[in-house]
Amino acid sequence: MTRLTRGLLLAAGVADVVLAAAYAMQAGWAVDTWLWEDSRLTYIFLSSMLAAAGVAVIWIALAE
Repeated sequence: MTRLTRGLLLAAGVADVVLAAAYAMQAGWAVDTWLWEDSRLTYIFLSSMLAAAGVAVIWIALAE
């Protein structure tokens, strides 16, 4: 894996985890990205999926 690929994966994983945290806290800018009717549980579900995916991508980037 090239250094550029590792850096892009790491950046994407960190951005994913930041968005997951914003959904969990229901930050205004993050809530505005969701287009459909929602409830508090919607954001908890989205947050958990994004966090799992983000951590997996960060792991791939760091493990080479």
